[in-house]
Amino acid sequence: MRFNATDGSLLVPCGVSKNALLALDPELPREARIIARLYERNRQRIEAIADKKYQARRLEKSGMVIVHLSDLQSKAGDS
Repeated sequence: MRFNATDGSLLVPCGVSKNALLALDPELPREARIIARLYERNRQRIEAIADKKYQARRLEKSGMVIVHLSDLQSKAGDS
């Protein structure tokens, strides 16, 4: 799932992997509406991890900040 953050007037493309979202509640069905709901329920946590990764300049080759399952499993995205 993709989302955007901002750094001043700069738009920062971000995302969270489907595996990471589904790991937040593995009992739920794997439907798009459920995945969107998981993102909304965990939005602050996901965005905080994305911000920490961005501040550390831990970007993907594409320039995006992606929150992976390993980021959710580590303490505040320190992996």
